[in-house]
Amino acid sequence: MGSGALSKSAFESYIQQDYLFLLDRIQAFSILAERAPNPELQNYLQDLAYKSKIGADEIFYKNGFIKPDSEKLQKTPACKRYTDEMLMTA
Repeated sequence: MGSGALSKSAFESYIQQDYLFLLDRIQAFSILAERAPNPELQNYLQDLAYKSKIGADEIFYKNGFIKPDSEKLQKTPACKRYTDEMLMTA
């Protein structure tokens, strides 16, 4: 964006995909935390889920965008494949 090579709308689209990824990352870390074999790992994974939630909550604001209704956002095919695999293997 600084050099003008990336439009603001294209950048916003990338931020939206990052947001959708983070939502699934929260879910994956939560699933893994439930299955953790010990309290230390469980706490670590819960902390990662919490930090991912903070990142998801702040990603639009930090990049100068208004957070849209997440119900209206759709994953790109690449994002969907990646997050589906992440959740399936969690």
